[in-house]
Amino acid sequence: MTFLLGSIFKDRYAVLRELSMHQYSSVWLVQDTISSNYAALKLRFGPTLQAPLCGCLRGHSLLPKETDPHLHPGQAGILHVLDSFNLTKEGVDPVECVIYPLLGQNVLKLSHPDTVTLPWEVMRRIALQLLLILDYIHNIKGIVHTDIHPGNILIQPALDQVYPVVEEYLTATEREDKHPSSIPFPLPNENEVYVTLIDFDSAHLSADNAIHAFATVQPEHLRSPEVTIGAVWGTPADIWNLGCLLFEMASGRHLFATDDQNHDSTVQLARMMSVFGEFPMEFLTRGQRWTTYFSNDGKLKYEGEAFPNLPFEALVYLYVKEPKGSIRPDHEELTDDEVITFADFLSQMIRLRPEDRETASGLLDHDWLKPALRTMIEEVKAAADSPYPLKSRWLQS
Repeated sequence: MTFLLGSIFKDRYAVLRELSMHQYSSVWLVQDTISSNYAALKLRFGPTLQAPLCGCLRGHSLLPKETDPHLHPGQAGILHVLDSFNLTKEGVDPVECVIYPLLGQNVLKLSHPDTVTLPWEVMRRIALQLLLILDYIHNIKGIVHTDIHPGNILIQPALDQVYPVVEEYLTATEREDKHPSSIPFPLPNENEVYVTLIDFDSAHLSADNAIHAFATVQPEHLRSPEVTIGAVWGTPADIWNLGCLLFEMASGRHLFATDDQNHDSTVQLARMMSVFGEFPMEFLTRGQRWTTYFSNDGKLKYEGEAFPNLPFEALVYLYVKEPKGSIRPDHEELTDDEVITFADFLSQMIRLRPEDRETASGLLDHDWLKPALRTMIEEVKAAADSPYPLKSRWLQS
């Protein structure tokens, strides 16, 4: 689609570079010829434009405009739609066009060298921001994201960096380059990390969760048990998803991995049972697909190797103290009390029955998040007293 380079959409947005290409979408760097600001243009086409069977709105239709009246700190961590329009031509499928602010790389770029473990305080800071985002989309917007993974958690570039970095990027790249490349925004210092949760193309409204039981959502290794068995799911599925992701960030391991070769969910369920014990029949029979994995008496159809039976908190303690493939830097030596508090935090997110999981709002009160919360409050206060422009939307909160 390099033919788009040089085009001007809506008599306003000049297409400058291709940033990424996917099967049914692509992202482009554009410049607003009215304001001279740079932005991202996402094109979506093909099957992704079809309405889901449940009839939920999708994608940018769920996202707030700049004028969204809800004053909630989590609003700073989701994409705001700057503009949207459709490209139509007789005999050609329509193309959805959405203008968003530019963002940086995904959060794994902040990992310790050669590992997927994040620096501890960075992870705590990101966890706080993601829970604020989930509290906003769950309780204010009525949305279940369903696809929380590192590729959908992007680092916000400092607002004062966007223009000069893009100018340098344009100078260093050729317009006709057929290989998409991202804009190399510099990585922030650990105490200046602000993130955005992107990609609401798989999101659903939570108003009537019962109609979603047919849909298999979430990244496979982060999938909640109710989704796997085809039961009703809703906002607690996001809480499970985030809890498993934070475990990965802290340990470098999947918590409940599937079979690598066959993508067999039975293996994943067996791992869950090694932690939670037998699944209650009351829970299993909620699912439309439970007999795919379990016999009529509730026994898992699994004949593979047995997994060690460990209480959840013990499992977290063991793997966080000894992260896979690396040793934590000396300055990041974690005390037993710190890891135990983190394990307790995760234990409130990763519970078998969705109704037993804590909400995003409730988790924000947990002791493990308090250092990050105090720091963010201090940053917001300092930004309010500073004569300099804000570096992040988060500091407007």
